[in-house]
Amino acid sequence: MWVTRNMVFDQAGYCFGSTLGQSVFDNSDCTPGDVTLTAAEREFVAYTRDMEAEFACEIDTSLKTLELDAMEDWLQLEDLPYRDWGESGCIGWRGQTLPLRSAANDRSSVIGQILPGDMVVFAHIDIGGFSFVEAVREGAPSDVGWVRIRISPKVCEALAG
Repeated sequence: MWVTRNMVFDQAGYCFGSTLGQSVFDNSDCTPGDVTLTAAEREFVAYTRDMEAEFACEIDTSLKTLELDAMEDWLQLEDLPYRDWGESGCIGWRGQTLPLRSAANDRSSVIGQILPGDMVVFAHIDIGGFSFVEAVREGAPSDVGWVRIRISPKVCEALAG
């Protein structure tokens, strides 16, 4: 959640002072001084901070790197996902290959995919008929993104959550 929350500041031109912030977000395009967030961005940041506290998420910002599964995909997101309270999943996707997109619309860039056999994890709030999911392949998270998807026993070997 730290990355997602700070993506808002990065997109607004914030110059990160922490070692980790500089490493993850690269200050090359930042604007010195305070940044102005829209009301929607402020609401997203507040919501995400509340969720970080609820989940007891703590990041050591003195670190030089952050190991986050599918980090490259996360940093390409245009629509940032709101973390939900719980998780559910489709274990063993039986459907066709589906594109994962950078935003909750059919015109956005494809940044990943769900492949047959993947576990599909749902842990975020849907937006406009799109779900933000994580595809887990061979036991490790591989891709994240937005997709129009419906799960059922017909397309999943098993359901969880």
